[in-house]
Amino acid sequence: MNRKQKLFCDFYIKYGNATKAAKEAGYSEKTCYSLGQRLLKNVEISKYIDDETKKLIGDRDERLKRLTKIMRFGQDSDVIRAIIVLNDMDEKFGNKDDNTFIFKINTIDDDEKK
Repeated sequence: MNRKQKLFCDFYIKYGNATKAAKEAGYSEKTCYSLGQRLLKNVEISKYIDDETKKLIGDRDERLKRLTKIMRFGQDSDVIRAIIVLNDMDEKFGNKDDNTFIFKINTIDDDEKK
């Protein structure tokens, strides 16, 4: 992998957008879209992106554990974000055990607390 390809990988990991990553890595603006898609199909590049992403966020089970912990013990806004991420993971990647991550969020108004 050459220097520009590695830059592409690093920017792709950062942005999640192949066109933007290609542009940031210094490829021609005219060819960024098609080149970005082609680079993602390169076996060496794809493997590098997968490996680096796993280092950053861990494997699926580790992410589930972290998000579940946040959901159970976090602040309200963090809990909501964790639930959204878990639901997105379920929708995008399918759930191994066919359970769902969909949770109903109940809120209590200040008036109800009294």
